[in-house]
Amino acid sequence: MKKTLLALSLGLLAVEVSAHALWIAQVNGAPTVSFGHTGTNTDAYDVGGIKNTFALKADGSKAELKAIAKEDFVVFESLEGLGIVTATLDEGYMTEDPKTGEEINKRGDQVKGATSSFRVLNYTVAYQNPRIKPQALGLGLEILPSVNPASLKQGEMLKVQVLLDGKALADAQVNSYYFDAEAKTYSTDKEGFASIPVATNEFNILDVEHEIEDPKDPFEGLVQNSSLTFRAKHSGEHKH
Repeated sequence: MKKTLLALSLGLLAVEVSAHALWIAQVNGAPTVSFGHTGTNTDAYDVGGIKNTFALKADGSKAELKAIAKEDFVVFESLEGLGIVTATLDEGYMTEDPKTGEEINKRGDQVKGATSSFRVLNYTVAYQNPRIKPQALGLGLEILPSVNPASLKQGEMLKVQVLLDGKALADAQVNSYYFDAEAKTYSTDKEGFASIPVATNEFNILDVEHEIEDPKDPFEGLVQNSSLTFRAKHSGEHKH
């Protein structure tokens, strides 16, 4: 959820991190991998952390996707003709400095006095074409739509399934519109499903997070965030 503090209890130290999401949208005419809280409140990130960028054509076949690294963000050369685009941002390890309370981008055993740390992975899946069939992409955490979300109008119900390492994740909290701090969240059932209304008639962004502790290593906690984005079909358009 936007601006929600996550508490990941690892060992004796509770680490808090501001929730962020990753998404792909047009910025100044260029398809840009954005990271932050809202469409107008984005953060810089280490472009070396952008991994696993790939795309599928409308027929489901693999497509070439050229990523261009700028100083503190990544853009794609073009998304024309593509059906689904995905990217991953690996933020590396985060540790809370026991003296200052600040987050340090290092594994905990490299920070004096720290007793825990966690790795942060952010995923995004963008549906660009209303005709491509939904499919799981093999991400660590993902929101899989039951129908192509770009074929739906504002207010129509979208059934999704949250997958963790390819398996259904029960009791996951899916944010229906990440850019709205007051947006409703929906809990997945035992098979990982939830039905969510399409929030806007423009750019939609659903978001989910999951936290995992490693009982054998307090420095190997894992926080994963995943978004699903699409533009809703306008009322005057026809389904194909």
